[in-house]
Amino acid sequence: MTSDQFTPDTVITALPVLDSLEGDDGAVLLMSSGDGHRVVRLSLLGALVREQAGSGMPLGQLAAALTALVGPPPTGDPVEVLAGVVSELQGEGIVSVGRMAPTSSVHGSSPPAGSTPASGT
Repeated sequence: MTSDQFTPDTVITALPVLDSLEGDDGAVLLMSSGDGHRVVRLSLLGALVREQAGSGMPLGQLAAALTALVGPPPTGDPVEVLAGVVSELQGEGIVSVGRMAPTSSVHGSSPPAGSTPASGT
């Protein structure tokens, strides 16, 4: 899914990592990569997206939560700007993106189809 296909109801879910180290300016993630491992450095915004998305949050709610934490983006709509960030994180295998089932509720619902629950890190 590309960022232009995202809607405020698109569910963003943090994918599990082997280990992580969070700091004041972002995070470093140790991830599985085929037969080996890879290290990924996240900016503060990327780390906050992963942390706030957790086991699944609609893009619109995620944008509102991030705006409350760090303020609005300098230009553009927060949901549209965040969609671009999420698209990059999805490409790196840091988050999954799916559609919320029309009959499910945010609380107590199953993860989106094709997504993997986030680890406790």
